[in-house]
Amino acid sequence: MQRGIRPGMRALDGGRPRAAPDGERSRMLRYGRAWRQALHTAQRLVRDFGAARVVAIGTLVHPDRFHDASRIELVVFGLRADVLQRARSLAADATLPARILDGDRAAGDVLAQIQAEGVELARQNGLV
Repeated sequence: MQRGIRPGMRALDGGRPRAAPDGERSRMLRYGRAWRQALHTAQRLVRDFGAARVVAIGTLVHPDRFHDASRIELVVFGLRADVLQRARSLAADATLPARILDGDRAAGDVLAQIQAEGVELARQNGLV
């Protein structure tokens, strides 16, 4: 990163910093809110519902692919189906769209995605 350039700014002509366009700034603000919401949700899934582990996948872990229609995707391990259903109501009440997937019953493609790109947010013995 060039000297004097902060996140949300780009170097243009001669390296002078210039603020990111409004659309980019808005996307970055939404991305920050998505991460805060994901971390908060992960903490609650472990603390209030007893999840063993929570992993983020999808556009949340790829800032370059995050866009206005992106949603938070969390994979939860260690919850019974009935508890998972209650936990999904937490995502339904969230500010940004969120999807909670059952990691214990996930299909091979989801498991491969978790292995390739997953970012662990929380686990039973404390936050990561």
